[in-house]
Amino acid sequence: MNMAERQLLKFDFKEVATALVKEKGLHSGIWAVYIEFGLGAGNLSGPENRITPMAIIPVVSIGIREVEVVDDLSVDAGLVNPESTQPTQKIVRSRKTGS
Repeated sequence: MNMAERQLLKFDFKEVATALVKEKGLHSGIWAVYIEFGLGAGNLSGPENRITPMAIIPVVSIGIREVEVVDDLSVDAGLVNPESTQPTQKIVRSRKTGS
C-alpha cells in the first residue's frame, strides 16, 4: 500500500456491539447496536437544476441498548466479555528507608 491509499475497516453490527460492551465494562445482559437518526429538510437543487424539497437524515448518535433476545444486532455480554475469574493480585512494593 502506498502513501496515497487509505484503509477502510468495516465492522458488522455484532463486532460493534462487542466493542462497545467491552468499552463500557459490561459483563451481563444482551446488548444491541442502537443508532439514533435525526431529520432535516430543505429546498435544494435536484435533477435538471430544479429546486425540490429534500430530506436530510443525519446519524445523531450510536450506542448500545439492553434487549431481550440475541439477534443480528446484539450480543450477550456474559459471552463476549465474561468477568475475570482470576483473583486480582495486589502489588506489594517495598519502602526504602533512610539510614
